[in-house]
Amino acid sequence: MTLIRTGLMLLFLLATLSSSGAGETDLRGIIAKFATAKGFSEIGAVVHELAAAGDPAVERPLAALADGNLYVRKADSLVFVGKEAGESVQLSDPLSGEASGEAAKDGITKIKVNNTLRRVIRDALGTLTLGAKDPAVRIAAADTMFKTPDAANIAPLDTAIAGEAVASVKALLEQARAASVLVSDRPEADKLAAIALIGARGDRDAV
Repeated sequence: MTLIRTGLMLLFLLATLSSSGAGETDLRGIIAKFATAKGFSEIGAVVHELAAAGDPAVERPLAALADGNLYVRKADSLVFVGKEAGESVQLSDPLSGEASGEAAKDGITKIKVNNTLRRVIRDALGTLTLGAKDPAVRIAAADTMFKTPDAANIAPLDTAIAGEAVASVKALLEQARAASVLVSDRPEADKLAAIALIGARGDRDAV
């Protein structure tokens, strides 16, 4: 898991240097790999590849996968986001979200994930949203990372902080980084500085 998460962070750094993400055709090609992925390690590799694209459009299929709502249609091996509705499942396009008909439950296969893979997906979504154009999305990402601190968040947060132009968003990113420093093996001086920064936040979440 550590190797996968480290890879996600490195690929996020590369994606932020790129002027554009992957094209839709490329993204669909990557998503199609879920249909043939066997086992959690291969599914994780596809997650890794989607995250490397650096395109916010992959948030939909990744979130669906984490929630247990990504399916493969047996008839043609196409991948869809699905929502159970009685004896059938309503299908939608994994990128556009457009309705794509329905399928009987025995005509589709749910792509299964475990808790380790869900955490990898969460990390991938976090790094993607840190680079979103909409400040509100970046704020939400910072808030999520503040509430779920992890030493693995420090590197992508450092990159996001360095490139953040909105002062209020930058402050939230710094607070999220401080929370992750506290659960890391960083030096005691770094942790004391993090405590001071979080203390200045002054809300219930700072406790």
